[in-house]
Amino acid sequence: MEKQRVSACTPECPAGRRPSRPPPLGRQGLVRGATGAGIVLTLLALTGFQSASDTRSPDVVRVEVTGVLRTGIMAIGAETTGTMIQSGDIGWELDLGGDAALRARAKEMNGKRVTVTGTYRRKAGVEIPWREIVTVETLQPAQGTP
Repeated sequence: MEKQRVSACTPECPAGRRPSRPPPLGRQGLVRGATGAGIVLTLLALTGFQSASDTRSPDVVRVEVTGVLRTGIMAIGAETTGTMIQSGDIGWELDLGGDAALRARAKEMNGKRVTVTGTYRRKAGVEIPWREIVTVETLQPAQGTP
């Protein structure tokens, strides 16, 4: 009896030649799939595809936050601005930029209730998946705080 070679025929294959089960996915199948995915990703990159979470949006979110100011914060991989405001269960990093006067004022107010105004942005991190950051424009004691 002669061995018959089994091939991956479509349903239109002539009777008797259709395999009883599909051939196993071998290395060639995986490579074809990876190449196809690579082509799609390359095309998306070349066409300027932007995701919904892209932070290059021209829109600005202005915020005012009142809470307890903390300075001298450290994080794994230095993924922090070093300053944050805690309002209830929500904590946001504060970006004081290169303003030495603003940094000195924040250091003076460490541990006190303050009100901060500025612009909000969300930044992807390495150890921390998403960082919520407010770029500070004003920093002052919260109303009713001595």
